[in-house]
Amino acid sequence: MRLKRGNTVRLEQLYDVVTSKGFTPKQAKVAVLGEIMAPEGKLRFKVSGTGQFFDLQIDSAAGPDAAQVEKQTGRTLVVEGVIPAPGPKKRGTRNVIQLTAWGVHNEGQSGR
Repeated sequence: MRLKRGNTVRLEQLYDVVTSKGFTPKQAKVAVLGEIMAPEGKLRFKVSGTGQFFDLQIDSAAGPDAAQVEKQTGRTLVVEGVIPAPGPKKRGTRNVIQLTAWGVHNEGQSGR
């Protein structure tokens, strides 16, 4: 499912709709605008528009280097990654983005 740029629907809302129709939600590939933060040395991402926080998991072998991402702290970026599917008995999403790419956000450009 693709959403229009600027949409602020939360992933759990989409999962609720999918579940209510009798389907099982899968992982979500996302491109999200927000800000990298590093409280207490832990990389987190605050989503613009919703204020939702996600922990960032970085596999440097498969994606960007953690040190490069940490240098972007405080900047508005577009991050791309995967949010794992919720567990079978857990409602909502896991608050983790497995980061695969990031880019500086420029108004009017894709940010990639």
